[in-house]
Amino acid sequence: MIRCCFAFPNLELLADGAKRAAIKEADGIKQANILKAEGEAQAIKLVNEAAEKYFIGNAQKLRQLEMVEKSLKDNTKVVITKDGISPNIFIGDLPIVGGK
Repeated sequence: MIRCCFAFPNLELLADGAKRAAIKEADGIKQANILKAEGEAQAIKLVNEAAEKYFIGNAQKLRQLEMVEKSLKDNTKVVITKDGISPNIFIGDLPIVGGK
């Protein structure tokens, strides 16, 4: 019986193609992660530059503003009293009181 090389796909070529495809996919994921990290680093740099320019001597105030921004972003409820922000956290109707 004579075997023709065209009757069955060359398994080595298929494996090679799959390997190259996996490498290209991994390279794409790597490049996306690098670009994301570079973008985050640039954002941090810009915030730091703005803080140095506009918040000279007010780093604590900037940090408080960032904390408020993060808190309000996730629809967090904050109780403000005459003495400032209350340490109480409300879960439903049950308050959990923080100690001083």
